[in-house]
Amino acid sequence: MPEERENTINDNRRNAEEIVRRLKQSGYEAYFVGGCVRDFILGDIPGDYDIVTSALPDQVMTLFSHTVAIGAKFGVVAVIVEHHPYEVATFRSDDITKTAGILLRFIFLQPKKMYSGAISRSTEF
Repeated sequence: MPEERENTINDNRRNAEEIVRRLKQSGYEAYFVGGCVRDFILGDIPGDYDIVTSALPDQVMTLFSHTVAIGAKFGVVAVIVEHHPYEVATFRSDDITKTAGILLRFIFLQPKKMYSGAISRSTEF
């Protein structure tokens, strides 16, 4: 049973990375946000993966074959991969300010590391 759980965890992470990769390859900005970033930085296994993007809900729904508009008027679409939902939200106008604040907190809490792109990579500066 522990091996099956580990496979599910790895599949969830791989699927989330593929969603971000597809969004970026299609010309949109896309980033992991929320608890999964915190968990990764703390060395924990994320329970879920939330993604923000510059793509509008209709554009997200066009890129992925299995989607559910769970909050399309707020810019949130669930992308379903292997029966697992991944929330993909369109940037809001105040996201830039919030992101800047979050990055500053991470820089002070986690000196010398900043995370971008695939969550398995870190960039030293």
